[in-house]
Order: sequence, then C-alpha cells, then structure tokens
Amino acid sequence: VSCIIIGCMIGCVLAGPLSSRFGRKKTLMLTALVFLVSSLGCAGSNQLSVFVTFRIIAGIAVGAASMLAPIYIAELSPPQHRGKLVSFNLFAIFLGQSSAFYSNYFLRGVGGDDNWRWMLAVMAVPSLLLLVFLLFVPESPRWLIEKNQNEPALKILTRINGTVVATREFKEIGESVRNEA
Repeated sequence: VSCIIIGCMIGCVLAGPLSSRFGRKKTLMLTALVFLVSSLGCAGSNQLSVFVTFRIIAGIAVGAASMLAPIYIAELSPPQHRGKLVSFNLFAIFLGQSSAFYSNYFLRGVGGDDNWRWMLAVMAVPSLLLLVFLLFVPESPRWLIEKNQNEPALKILTRINGTVVATREFKEIGESVRNEA
C-alpha cells in the first residue's frame, strides 16, 4: 500500500512541466482523471502486481495535485484572499483524509471479505466531482500571460478582481513573467 509514495515523487516531477506546457487547469483535470482511473483500478484488481501498479498511478495523481492545487489557487486568487484560500486547501486535504477514515469505518461491513474494494472504489466519487467542477473554473491568468494569451488573462483577472485591480495585477504578472525569462 505504501508504494503510493513512489507515484507521489513521480507526480511531483511531472506536474511542473505538464502544467507549464498544457496549463494548470488541464493538468489538474488530467490529475482528476488519473485519480478516478486509479481508484477504480485498485478496487477492481485481482492480482497484487495490478494493485501495486494502480496504487503507483494513484500516487502520481496525489503528487501532481499536491503540487498544482496550491499553485493554481495562488495564481487565481485575489491578492487579499490568497493566503486564506491556500490555507483552505490544506484544510480541505485534512477534511478529505478524515472523510476517508469515516467512509472506511462505515464500509467495513459492506462486501464481506472484499470490503477493501469498496473502500478504494469510493475514492472515485471525489475524483469525479473534482473533474466535473474543474470544467467550470478558468485557466490560470499567469499561465495565459506566459503563453502570450493576454486578452483572456485580463478577462479572468477582471472577473475576479474588478477592472482597477485586474489592470494592476496584469501588469505585475507580466513583469514577473518577463523577469523570470
């Protein structure tokens, strides 16, 4: 079961280049899809090697999400709420882990000797919810500016912050991107 950590390391390494190339939103959507597939794969596995493979795949999603989610939140949040929202992400992780323990407790009698399958399959629900909700969020304005998609970036910043703050944020992000280059 601990082989998930191997996947976490791989996910952390892959998340940066993938999100730089394809965007934070698309990479998070891919991560949600990998979560979904890996939870169903673990639950349906009939061989130890298949189970271990899907646990490593789940780890890739965990590593990528733990790296990308705070970045995405920080890049999208209004400056005055950035710290609160990134902290809320940590609370959501704690809440998710606690929910897993409680759901496992309530599923302990379901499925007889195969109750562990239900405990792993239930992870598909938050994975699917994450994937669906990501359809409705915008791309990171910073990533858009990095890709010279300035007009959509300014629209997103305006929708989040209002015109005055959006213009200032847009300029600050642009300067930051130029300084990194």
